[in-house]
Amino acid sequence: MIWEGRYEEVEVIEELVKEILEKMSKNKNEVVGLKFGLFPHWVIEHIKYELKKKGLEHLENKIISELIKKAQQL
Repeated sequence: MIWEGRYEEVEVIEELVKEILEKMSKNKNEVVGLKFGLFPHWVIEHIKYELKKKGLEHLENKIISELIKKAQQL
């Protein structure tokens, strides 16, 4: 589990992080940029869209920090 929190929020974060990293793995430049906190525009828009759909907009920063952590582990 990534962090302590409500189960549904943790699940959403894990799911989104996994989905985005899978899409980004097709382009090595995006992954390298992510390690340094540089996000392609589509990543931020995708995160905002998915969270708004689920009413969990307050998780945006948490997802971004988890993406950076996971990318640095690659």
